[in-house]
Amino acid sequence: MALISSQDVYVSTQISGDAGSGTNKFDSFRVCFSAEPLRCEPDEILRLNITQFNSYRNWNYINDTNNLLLFSNLGGADRFVPISLTAGDYANIKAIGDQLATDIAAVFQAINLGSRNWTGACSTTPDSVGGTGNRLLEITCTANGTHGLTASDLHIQAPHYTGGATSVSGAGAYDGLISPNTFSDSYFLLGGKADTTGSNVFDSFTITTPSTTTIKITGFYPMTRTTIPFLYLRCENAGDNQESINLNTSNTPLGTHMVQSNIVAKIPVNDVTVATQFDALSPYFVNLNSKQVSELRFFITDHVGRSITEVASDQDTLGNLQCDFTMKIDRIKFPIVLNYLDIPRPEPPMFSSVGLASQRFSTYK
Repeated sequence: MALISSQDVYVSTQISGDAGSGTNKFDSFRVCFSAEPLRCEPDEILRLNITQFNSYRNWNYINDTNNLLLFSNLGGADRFVPISLTAGDYANIKAIGDQLATDIAAVFQAINLGSRNWTGACSTTPDSVGGTGNRLLEITCTANGTHGLTASDLHIQAPHYTGGATSVSGAGAYDGLISPNTFSDSYFLLGGKADTTGSNVFDSFTITTPSTTTIKITGFYPMTRTTIPFLYLRCENAGDNQESINLNTSNTPLGTHMVQSNIVAKIPVNDVTVATQFDALSPYFVNLNSKQVSELRFFITDHVGRSITEVASDQDTLGNLQCDFTMKIDRIKFPIVLNYLDIPRPEPPMFSSVGLASQRFSTYK
């Protein structure tokens, strides 16, 4: 294997001049080599590396991929009532808990749970990761009078799969609820148990009634502030690596089965930017499938193959959701391996006609 040539390609998806047709977006765009296609010889390959990537994190940590809970009161008529944590960024896990307490109380108020008015308060500690405490979600909702509710009838699910339907009523399993995504990370964010059953009696959180006027909701595991620590840059033209199947699609059972991968780079996310930089050649690469490439299609996903949720419509075509990166294209020569078996021919048998002829020839030579 030998390096024949190498070139850097600089790409930006930021709007410059004409906004175009809108087919190129932050998480789905093309890089065209119309004037000078990439080429290699039959005994060569084109190898793609990402050596630098940068984007501003102009999307919310809390969005419709991780903010959905479902509430059921089996002592009444309410089944799978959606509770959506308000989208946005939060300073710490306590702020997330405070907002969720408000959102839960608003739902209880809207469905007139216990025929009372409700308020919510959060007592999760510590305020942020690194402080003293267990980071378990702890919310208390208080009614302005006796609610008459039984804790065993109250259930909150953090749905693992939410399908594509818009609503479900009555008892039984949910077959899709309100979310445009088919997978929810709310269990991970809030420290609850992931509901993979679809049953309205599943408990993602512990619910108790400490008094006749209060309902307490407690998590099982530490909360987190975000559920997207990395973004994945993918190239549709490649596919000779492997990845866990749950990195590729949200509609799959948990597991570590490997499938073909087109991931080019795994990029860390922080509060301000999504960026990576390599001083030398990136240790990650993909080999392109074609000997001549006139177009590469890239797309960006989260950890289960979902596109990035916009804060508002057209943010990734007319707004400030964009990226720029540098890729290195190498032409690499591989030795040709002949496609046949190279084995020695057997010697003729001693008493065959060929063998006797050889002996006679050697006698009279």
